[in-house]
Amino acid sequence: QQGKGHQEEAIRTFQRALELDPINASAHSELGNAYVAAGKLEAAESIYKKAAELRPNDFTSMNDLGLFYYGRGRYQDAARIFQRMTELVPDNSSGYTNLGAVYWMDGQYAKAAISFEKSLALRATAQAYTSLGTVYFFQDRCSDAVPLMEKASQLSPKNDQVWGNLGDVYGCAPDGKGKAAEAYHRAVQLGEARLAVNPNDAEALGRVALYQARLGEKSGAVVKTKRAVQLAPTSRSVAWHAALTYELANQRDQALQSVRAGQPAQEVSHEPALAKLRADPRYAHMVDHAAKTP
Repeated sequence: QQGKGHQEEAIRTFQRALELDPINASAHSELGNAYVAAGKLEAAESIYKKAAELRPNDFTSMNDLGLFYYGRGRYQDAARIFQRMTELVPDNSSGYTNLGAVYWMDGQYAKAAISFEKSLALRATAQAYTSLGTVYFFQDRCSDAVPLMEKASQLSPKNDQVWGNLGDVYGCAPDGKGKAAEAYHRAVQLGEARLAVNPNDAEALGRVALYQARLGEKSGAVVKTKRAVQLAPTSRSVAWHAALTYELANQRDQALQSVRAGQPAQEVSHEPALAKLRADPRYAHMVDHAAKTP
């Protein structure tokens, strides 16, 4: 309730700012963010669209709208916005990185790889390296993914996700399994440091749980996963990490529930850790039911 009160106050503050300065880009962005935090998604979309209409050639306003669509799973809408961004600012790597992320989530891996490669040609960033490496990982190209993930860890050495991804590709690359544990241990340390600052960071908690599950620390991983799901029951990323953690901890029922909640269909179909889950008749039934549901 306290959080909700702060969100409503933030909404009123930015609304007043826009009354005084109707074309204030920052106020539009912050008001949209406040609406999202308050769960007022229609209002958020309206304010993001208005900002983009007021400044049709403004990179930041378009990016806000594209990220909003991406966060809601509206990938075609997001792709349209990010494609426009690459045309508007062709020398800015962010547009290609975001476009690649949309293609990735829509299961269009080849297009995602092309976008990430274009992003890296413009600017070498940890995000683009790890994203392209992840595409290769899900294409069973682990050896190709390793140098990309290693480069990402060099550029962003304090990012737990980068080290977790590095552990993943080491784990499936020839002669890499010994290095995987070291990468996961580093990811745990960095994730725990984040949690020391904010113990209620559900996404960080879910990631740490997964790193621990990868290391075979099943009981502790499950405890953290349950807590992460309680903190963020509607988060797709938390649900995805929970599905992996539960499966690695031999808790298939909970893994299936988490897959259903997160709906990461294209990731499930390629994730090595979920091979046995995919063979479970209950998963096939779930996919069939989802395909028949309008």
